[in-house]
Amino acid sequence: MDWECSWYRQVMDVVDDREPWERRLEDPDAPLYPIGVVADLLGTDVGTIRRYGDLGIVRPGRTGAGQRRYSRTEIAQLARSLDLAAEGVSPPGIRRILDLEDEVAQLRRDADPGEGLPAG
Repeated sequence: MDWECSWYRQVMDVVDDREPWERRLEDPDAPLYPIGVVADLLGTDVGTIRRYGDLGIVRPGRTGAGQRRYSRTEIAQLARSLDLAAEGVSPPGIRRILDLEDEVAQLRRDADPGEGLPAG
């Protein structure tokens, strides 16, 4: 999570008795999934997934050998992007919508709980 600082993570590592690989699997931002798996999950082809990365809609992690790896967060962004594309939104429009949705989500996290924006 964005609000966690390094000391908090260190404390949680001591308290958390799970294996490192278990924590990594639960991390929504860990780049774990190869492009073929992502394409299969989303019901599309590898070329479409690659193109969305090339357009900057998602920024997958890379292995030492340069292979793309996607996180669960990026898979969700790709799913949202595919939905928007199906509605006729252009790639620059998709990128802008995703940026604005991220901004709204951040504003909600930053808002005072008593005066926060509604979650709807």
